[in-house]
Amino acid sequence: MDDYDAEDFEFFQVLTHNHPHLYTRITKAGYLICIPPNGSLPRRPELIPHFIKSHVLRPSKEFLGVWFCFEDPGRQVEESKRWLSTRGESWSSQRKVKILAEDNIINSNGKSCRVYFLQNALVGGTHTPPTLAHTFPTTLTHLVDVLLQYSSR
Repeated sequence: MDDYDAEDFEFFQVLTHNHPHLYTRITKAGYLICIPPNGSLPRRPELIPHFIKSHVLRPSKEFLGVWFCFEDPGRQVEESKRWLSTRGESWSSQRKVKILAEDNIINSNGKSCRVYFLQNALVGGTHTPPTLAHTFPTTLTHLVDVLLQYSSR
């Protein structure tokens, strides 16, 4: 599995630097922080706190592998075999998101908090990080078509 560092992700940077009181509360409680890929944060600043809280999960007291969103018990997330699935009517859409890696972070009080690195966000756009296949034409024919399209402008 690839090596992931929470500090490399804009989600974590915004959480720790722009919302330090929320971060402290989350880590003191030992909630699960789900870090979506870079580029996932909403462009409108007023939506960022809700987006962050949708990616912080507290465990169910009754069921193993079941989580609830921070401050929204209507948003349930089920974990199964390295996947998170959103459940409940509070979600705008149901999603199944792959867990790429997990880690533990230690807060200033020495308390451990689990972190999942996700392939996509649990809410918002369906951002998938670009790969070479997404970035560059995969065949010579496609490259020629693109070049002809631009040269005819």
